Amino acid sequence: VHLDLSGNNFNDGDALLIAAALRTNDTLKYLDLDGNDLTTEGLNALECAIRDETSLNALSDSNHSCRIIGVGESFDMWHEDEDVNRGFKIYNLLSKRHAAGNNSRHFEREIPSEFDVRLVPFVLAAIDQYS
Repeated sequence: VHLDLSGNNFNDGDALLIAAALRTNDTLKYLDLDGNDLTTEGLNALECAIRDETSLNALSDSNHSCRIIGVGESFDMWHEDEDVNRGFKIYNLLSKRHAAGNNSRHFEREIPSEFDVRLVPFVLAAIDQYS
C-alpha cells in the first residue's frame, strides 16, 4: 500500500498525528511526504515512529514495514523484509553505542538480570551475520 501525501502543506502537528498512526500500522509500505512544511520537530516524530532508539525494546517495537520518502536521507535505510529492517536498525543502534563505548551500560539497564550477559557477543555476531 502506497500513500502519497506530498504537497499537502502538512506541518509538524500533522507529522505528530501521522507518527502516532505509524506506530501501530503494519500495512502501509510507502509514505510520500515530499513538499510539506515539516521542521525538525515533525521529522523527529516520524523518525521515532520507525526507529525509536530509546531502548532495544522500543526499537524492536518500532514500525519496520513502512518506508517514508521525500523527507531526507535519515529515512532511507529500508528493506522490503520487516525482519531485515529490524535487524539493520538494532545492529546500527548497537554499533553506535559500541562506538560511544556505552553498550555495557545500556545492556545492564535493558537486559533482565535473569539473562546471561555473556551471551551478548553471540547476539551481536548473529545480528552482524544476518543483517
